[in-house]
Amino acid sequence: MSLSEQELFDRIRRDSWQRHLSIRALPKKYGVHCRLVREALFSPVPTPTPPAGEDVTADGAVQEDGRRLAAG
Repeated sequence: MSLSEQELFDRIRRDSWQRHLSIRALPKKYGVHCRLVREALFSPVPTPTPPAGEDVTADGAVQEDGRRLAAG
């Protein structure tokens, strides 16, 4: 059974609150990294991922194939 990111976030948050599972127990249960569990506990909505083939820099500029796009 494959869960969407939103469903996974909801289940992680519910297990944390109702079953009092720790931040170490949740990644083991769902097979995810502990950073994803912390993100789910911090925010109810997953952060959007950039489209494939594009990298977003710290200042928000988009790079394709290692070249910086000119602003403007």
